Amino acid sequence: MLNQNRSDPYGALREQSRQHFYNLWQLAKVGHAPTEGEDALLVQVMREHPEYYDTWAHAIEFGQELIPAGGVDPFMHALIHSVVENQIAQNNPPETRAVVEYKTSRNIPRHDVIHEIGNEVAKVIWTVLRDNKPADNNAYRRRLVRLLPRAQRNLPK
Repeated sequence: MLNQNRSDPYGALREQSRQHFYNLWQLAKVGHAPTEGEDALLVQVMREHPEYYDTWAHAIEFGQELIPAGGVDPFMHALIHSVVENQIAQNNPPETRAVVEYKTSRNIPRHDVIHEIGNEVAKVIWTVLRDNKPADNNAYRRRLVRLLPRAQRNLPK
């Protein structure tokens, strides 16, 4: 049963999300992780962050508690990372893949590029939560395009 905390409207969702992380990590540890879809991408992201392995293994123990590790919420970090990976996989928006392809072709580590794009995703999430309005996808796409040099900014619509 999820605890309901009226002062934190996202507490129950946070607890549910951590249960999901925990379950996925348990499956991954025994070789039964999903092999396709969003959960497979999330497991991939979890594996790419060994600094959080202990967090994934004990995710259900945190409940609704806020747990920034070094100023970063490991769960939000992984979710944003997963959002970017999904955008790349689905080529939606195409600017995400264009940024990754361009920057990695310039020897910028892919993981660093994912984090750079993730910063833009976090800004969108923050704005949505702060203003209680839908995401402005066009503004997000414009911010992604600004991550490219001017010569690379003429992307298909």
